[in-house]
Amino acid sequence: MKVTIVPVRGLDCTGSGSTAGDVAGVDWVTRNARKPAVANMSLGGGASAALDTAVTNSIAAGISYSVSAGGSAANACNYSPARVAPALTAGATTITDARASQSNYGTCLDIFAPGQSITSAWIGGPTATATLSGTSMSAAFVTGAAALYLHRYPSATPAQVAAALTGNCTKGVITGAGTGSPNCLLYIGFIPPDPIATPTG
Repeated sequence: MKVTIVPVRGLDCTGSGSTAGDVAGVDWVTRNARKPAVANMSLGGGASAALDTAVTNSIAAGISYSVSAGGSAANACNYSPARVAPALTAGATTITDARASQSNYGTCLDIFAPGQSITSAWIGGPTATATLSGTSMSAAFVTGAAALYLHRYPSATPAQVAAALTGNCTKGVITGAGTGSPNCLLYIGFIPPDPIATPTG
C-alpha cells in the first residue's frame, strides 16, 4: 500500500490558531484533495457552526474525515469538529481497552482507538519520535484504517467507509466507555490484504 501524506497547516507552531484558520485548511482540502482521500483532524475546540459546515461540506465532496473526540472528559457533542455527524469521531482507549480518562465520550462518538502512550514520528528529523496520549492519536489510527479501506475499495464513499469501520469494530470490550458512547473498538482485520502475485511461465 502506498499513500501520499499532504500536511495542511491551520494552526501555528504551538498548536494554537483560529477557527477561521481551521476552516481555511478544510476548504483547501475540499478544493485540492486527490480522491480517494481521507483527512485527519487531530484538533478541536468549542462548538463552531462554521467549522462544522466546512467539514460537512468537505465530506459531501467525497473526502472521509477522522476527527478527535477531544480530551476534556466531557460530552463530545459540545465540541467541533467532534460533533460533525458524518465524520468518524474517535475516542481514546488505554492498553487495557478502557476509555482513557481524559477522552471525551457520548453519542457523537463513532469509534474508539488506542490513545495512550503512542509512539510515532515527530518533528526534528527523519528518525525523530515522540510518545503522546490523547484522542489525536486515536483519530490518526482511524485515519490509517480509512486509508487502508480506501486502498482496497477506492470507490467507497465517506458514508461507506464509516459504515465499514463502525460495522466491523470489536464490540463490547471497552470498559467505562462513557454515557452514550458506542462500545466499538477499531479493528482492521476484516479488510482483505493485497493479492499475492503468482509467478507464471
